[in-house]
Amino acid sequence: MNFQRFLAAIAVIIVTSCSDLSTVLDRQEKNLAIDGVYERQFHTALYFPKGEALHYPGYLVGIEKSPRDVVGGPTPANSFAYPDADYIVGDKARWPSKTTSDILKLYEDHRKALFLSHIVRYGAPLVVKKGSESSALIDQCFVYNAFESQFPGDSSSVVAWRHCGLRPGESDLNQVKVQIPSVSGTAKGERNITRDQFQEAGDTKEIYSGGLKALKKLECGLVAHVNAEHYTHLVIIVMGWNTSQDEAIRNFNDIVGNMVEASEDRQFAARFAGAGDAEIAEAQFKPLVVGVTWPSYWNKSKLDFFSYFDKADDADELGLTWLNVLVNRTIPLVLAQPQKDKSGKLTSSHSLRVVLIGHSFGARAAMRALFSGPVLTPHADRKKPQPAGGPAKPTPMVDLAVGLEGAVSVNRFMPSESAEGAPYRDYASIGTKIVLTASEYDHATTLPVWYKPSGSAHVWREECTNATDVFDCWSAADTFAYASRPDKVTGNFTVCPFTGDGKCVPVSTLPAKTDKSKILYFNTSEGITRYNSPDTGGGAHSDIYRLPMGRLLYMLTETYARPYAQNDPGRQIAPSIIKDAETAAKDCASTGLTTAGTEDSLRQ
Repeated sequence: MNFQRFLAAIAVIIVTSCSDLSTVLDRQEKNLAIDGVYERQFHTALYFPKGEALHYPGYLVGIEKSPRDVVGGPTPANSFAYPDADYIVGDKARWPSKTTSDILKLYEDHRKALFLSHIVRYGAPLVVKKGSESSALIDQCFVYNAFESQFPGDSSSVVAWRHCGLRPGESDLNQVKVQIPSVSGTAKGERNITRDQFQEAGDTKEIYSGGLKALKKLECGLVAHVNAEHYTHLVIIVMGWNTSQDEAIRNFNDIVGNMVEASEDRQFAARFAGAGDAEIAEAQFKPLVVGVTWPSYWNKSKLDFFSYFDKADDADELGLTWLNVLVNRTIPLVLAQPQKDKSGKLTSSHSLRVVLIGHSFGARAAMRALFSGPVLTPHADRKKPQPAGGPAKPTPMVDLAVGLEGAVSVNRFMPSESAEGAPYRDYASIGTKIVLTASEYDHATTLPVWYKPSGSAHVWREECTNATDVFDCWSAADTFAYASRPDKVTGNFTVCPFTGDGKCVPVSTLPAKTDKSKILYFNTSEGITRYNSPDTGGGAHSDIYRLPMGRLLYMLTETYARPYAQNDPGRQIAPSIIKDAETAAKDCASTGLTTAGTEDSLRQ
């Protein structure tokens, strides 16, 4: 009897552990050369579109990696990051060739390339009515899906992803209509922009360039989304090394959720209120989230350590390419288009604030994107004299950029120290407040000895002593302890200047104490980045998903990206960008939101 049970157990193990059935996406994955067990971890939202989802309105932008000859790029003909951009080569004495070589490698040396795989939209809560009862849920749909591209010998897909637009048999009642401004060739009027937001994938060999068309549809949708729900902030988040897509989505929810919770904590939020309870009661933080995922590991074994250098390069590639377009082309065109006030009237005020957050290698990608806008513009006529002051510098429309426990060298900000060409040297002039964090308990950033990771507390101490012209250094501490009764709350959230007398001060005094031209550098060891996050390595490297970090991020947002007051003219936008936005509005208003010419406009 025992032997029979043993055989039965063996049979059960064999049956349950093996399967000759393919996955529903097996054919598409093989055609895109991303059919391995680990490659699948970066498009799990396609397998579980309802289960893996943002809890907050926004978008998921999925980036994956495939052989260049499979996805059709990048090539010299369709690459949109220019190695000869004026910003890089316009003044050869100012720049070494590092950035140029990084871009050239994308289509000369690298066998594989990052491509835009999918964009998922999570709308405002959809009210579902049944008789006299109703319930609300996040409405999810696909703006773009490369897995629906046409493969050689393709047959109809057996996967039914819902495209952004009308449901079968649905009326227009729940769709978002936006006011299209009067521009050349387009009459002023309304356009049902969400109905036509889906971008078809096209042929497999055109997937790489098709990503630009998908970002165009994202731009159109963002404009409608912002006008329909009156968001205060656009929050863009990128995670780091060894983060699968499902984990990244969870992390996006935690980061934004803790910021929202901090904003709703009256005791904490009151520090930032300039007009008492009435101002606190009015929503000051209503974010629209854009989470970017990317293939950040080879496998999950200990040997994955050897992927560190490859994934560091991938993070830089992401920042130079897709995240660069999102930050420096898509977002500016969204911000420059007229926005509606709460009464529904168009206003010339461009009030949406933008926050960019990156963790670990995500901080590397985010910072690279922040400073890489100029590489989207090809070189000018070399025979003409250069403009006074040299080529145009980065001008990102990002109010606040935060690198959490960054796996990126602080030397990139300092030409005298950087062997990489100091690609972030213009930090003081771009108009973005840059913030970095470090922790004594972050063991992951203590390992690299070949560069100075911003997440290392050792680097924090060294730079705060030797580079005070670059960094404005502080410590942040969270000692809040909540009891069952609100009136029994103990502890505080405080910040301490590095060069002061060691005394911590209330966090609301921070705005008057910081130099806006310097990089704000925090040591978050006390209560904020202190513990190991389950199933992660590197000590406290990933301890960024608790409420203390939410308080810090909300504090920074309220300080450097606070919503404009009613009488404030809002963001100042260059006339050239407004002109581009008018053209973009015309494109979005055209029949079916056609994107003809939009790819070329990115390459002019």
